[in-house]
Amino acid sequence: MNASKKTYFALIFALAVTAIVLEIFELILPYAFAKAATTVAIIFFASSNRSMSRLSAQMVTALIFCLLGDIALIWDQLFLVGIGLFLVAHLLFIRALKNRFGFKILPFALLFSLVALVSIIYMLWNGLNGILKIAVPIYALVISVMVAQALSVALRKRSKMRSQLALGAILFMVSDTLLGINGFLHPLPFSGVFILSTYWGALVFLANAGREF
Repeated sequence: MNASKKTYFALIFALAVTAIVLEIFELILPYAFAKAATTVAIIFFASSNRSMSRLSAQMVTALIFCLLGDIALIWDQLFLVGIGLFLVAHLLFIRALKNRFGFKILPFALLFSLVALVSIIYMLWNGLNGILKIAVPIYALVISVMVAQALSVALRKRSKMRSQLALGAILFMVSDTLLGINGFLHPLPFSGVFILSTYWGALVFLANAGREF
């Protein structure tokens, strides 16, 4: 790993830990700045390669929508706006992977994503009401497609970067599932630690893989 990558990883880690600690102590405004700064650092990392590929550029666009979603989700009244912004981000991830690797879902990846999709909707359904009964399943469907696509990319041809794409997509789904459980079913102990760490882990894996292709 070169010095530039180490510097970015150290900065992202420091900002992420700061944001998680501030969230635990419910210091909302400083937490909001630290949360946004962490995703901004990941965006700069994703775009730090001198010769950005088409995949990398499209990943950066998706990450910008993640940043906007981050900001929206700080306020409960903007939750649906946040879902919409992250939905766009996942559609952009899907487009980026399609443009670089084609769109071919392997049977195992499809089965994995379908089981995850059905499980998530079944688990959260009773906690949803109103428009959320439409919005959350649609969101879950889109992220499931993204996971199936990334997992298929990794399975078709094994490599470290392809595996990181799959791991990033799966961690994104894990983070969103934890967020849903915490918000719609029952509060999870240390929810912020697990939700944010899996979320930023997902972004780093996706950013790093996109940067290298």
